[in-house]
Amino acid sequence: MIDVTTIRVGSDNYSYILPCGKGLCLVVDPGSAGPVMAVLEARWLRPSHILCTHGHADHTAGVADLVHRYESAAIGPQTPLADDHLIAGGLSVCRIATPGHTADSVCYHVTEAAGGPACLFTGDTLFIAGCGRVFGTDMQTMYDSLRKIAALPDETLIYPGHDYTEENYRFALLVEPDNPHVRRALEAIRGRPCEAPDVPSTLGKERLTNPFLRAADVATFTDRRRRKDRF
Repeated sequence: MIDVTTIRVGSDNYSYILPCGKGLCLVVDPGSAGPVMAVLEARWLRPSHILCTHGHADHTAGVADLVHRYESAAIGPQTPLADDHLIAGGLSVCRIATPGHTADSVCYHVTEAAGGPACLFTGDTLFIAGCGRVFGTDMQTMYDSLRKIAALPDETLIYPGHDYTEENYRFALLVEPDNPHVRRALEAIRGRPCEAPDVPSTLGKERLTNPFLRAADVATFTDRRRRKDRF
């Protein structure tokens, strides 16, 4: 299984570190350099690449300091990348265009040669039991991106950019009050220790509990997204 270290940045942002061999690693969405550097130094790791899912500052504010300190290569939505693929040690990374939250939002699909479930780093496109707000695109675009994610296998591990999970489950229960999977998930998340990470989820679980992935058509998705914006 891919080794993923989750770093909470601020109140609800997530950054991630993935060791890829020989003291190197990948960093995903460094919203602040300090917390990420603390883990890197403690584990004697140096990032070969920094992966950003989109350009919002809460996902990129640490990039410049990390690049300066470690001479890492920063990879974003617009960075030239042959066939949208990157090999980093034993990890293979595929950049997937998922516009919706922003026009250039991407996800990173990571697998390892040893096998095991893939990891999908979704930024602000897909959250646990939720999805990002739609900025600068339209509802159809976001819906299509979620359909693209939904085509992946159930065992895919989901690592989002924020912890909005309890609020998202409360909204999901409002949308589907008779959904037993949502009710159980909400009870479980309320019982977790304060500040404990809620990641990863799996795509299979999201199919059962995420009201946006469960929307049968774009009209239903649009109604739910607009209701969530006011929630």
